[in-house]
Amino acid sequence: MSTTVTDGILRRVFAPGTLVTLEPRDHPEGVRFSGVVAEWRRRACHLTLRGVPEEIDNLLDASVDMLHGRLDGLYRVGGRLRRARRRRPSDPPAAATCRAYLEIVPGSADCRQRRAFYRLSGRWPALIHRPAAAGPAAEAEARPGGAAAARIGDLSAGGMLIDDAEALLALGGRFRATIDLQDGGSPLTVTAVPVRRQRVAAGRARQWGCRCLELSSEDEERILARLHALTRMRLAGAPRPAFPTA
Repeated sequence: MSTTVTDGILRRVFAPGTLVTLEPRDHPEGVRFSGVVAEWRRRACHLTLRGVPEEIDNLLDASVDMLHGRLDGLYRVGGRLRRARRRRPSDPPAAATCRAYLEIVPGSADCRQRRAFYRLSGRWPALIHRPAAAGPAAEAEARPGGAAAARIGDLSAGGMLIDDAEALLALGGRFRATIDLQDGGSPLTVTAVPVRRQRVAAGRARQWGCRCLELSSEDEERILARLHALTRMRLAGAPRPAFPTA
């Protein structure tokens, strides 16, 4: 579901101090960058970008989407990224930040929340427990319990986007996944079914959008509590490592 975002809402959501993500609009598989909103000047949002300067240079003068996740959805606005100040010769070559501004495209802002449950992007470690009929028996025995390591790209109490590096899953085929929520508790085991195959760049692992089945109310509450806690950390300006990482 997508809803229109007014200029007033846009400036409140992307207020100074907000941690945002920038991704190339024409090349979604390209490098993403994080940044912090500095201020608004007319139709331009000024930012401090974090990343390798040479990679940031490739993003300048390009069309990008600026994103910020909150409890009520994922906010997105498009524009063209410009450099606010040229890097001086005296600046260290590995400087971690640079100043830039995003020229906002009118009418490009929206809020997207496609699932009934709140979701959050991350890199949660997981195991895919192989279906009984999947793959040669010798391959299944190569790992304890016949499980393959995986990563979850986003998570909600209703489902997940999961990497399938070993091509174990198939549309509509039930499987079990063990997820490390990194909340201090034991790993969570869920039953799920792939309902959509995500398009990815050549050479990358398959990704499946999966729906959780028969999730208990306790497990549902645990997932939501973890996602909301992580989001509160982000809104409070916690460092990025507070989120699940590879």
